[in-house]
Amino acid sequence: KVRFENCVIDYTIMTEGPQAEFVKCQFNDKSTNPANAANEYAAWVYSGDALFQDCDITGYRGIKICDYYDDSEVNNVVIDNCRFTNISKKPGIAIDDHNSVGEPMNIVIKNSTFTNCKAGDLGNYIYESDNAIPTLENNTVCVNVATAEELKDAIAAVNGNVIVDANGAELNLNNTFTTAMVPAGKTATIRNANVTGRSYGNKVNGDVVFEDCSFNNANGAYSIHFDGGKGNVFFKNCALFGWNSFG
Repeated sequence: KVRFENCVIDYTIMTEGPQAEFVKCQFNDKSTNPANAANEYAAWVYSGDALFQDCDITGYRGIKICDYYDDSEVNNVVIDNCRFTNISKKPGIAIDDHNSVGEPMNIVIKNSTFTNCKAGDLGNYIYESDNAIPTLENNTVCVNVATAEELKDAIAAVNGNVIVDANGAELNLNNTFTTAMVPAGKTATIRNANVTGRSYGNKVNGDVVFEDCSFNNANGAYSIHFDGGKGNVFFKNCALFGWNSFG
């Protein structure tokens, strides 16, 4: 086993097994070749087992999990309590179980935060994969949006804990929240939105939090209405105008 603790890793590192551990490390994803910088990852798990715990990852690309060649096989990878920030080319993690010989990959991503990462092929900001599907547990995605459609897409794609910051944009959230979009036990937080239109939530099973938002519907109908469901709705530092209804 090789263990890195409280280390700063400025360039790409590749692990070839049998076991590598990174604890409280900072990955900065710099590059010795600027022309190829956007194609390099902060870390590449090439073979064996790997643990990333309480680490910070930033830069062009985050963690790559890929047993690309015949002599490599990734087994178990755990990413726990890590923070992926401003990953500009990919979601936080890219997965490819390329070598089909042997057991499939076992990947667990849990208790981690993904802030301003790319949505990726699957649109969930956490990972993209050509084949293997990781286990996701208690992760949070933070994403900036400028339109109501972007907000809806982000909440639906993440299908878990998500923080959406509108940065003061005007959003018409008509019929935005449905049962499938905010699952039970999960929370969707909307920050800094100027909400217009008839913001309607239909039987939301998870929790919805509005933080530093304003609600103003000038059409004479309700500006916000939640009908049924098992979730809770929270308002923090909000201004509400017009008719507001809660079922």
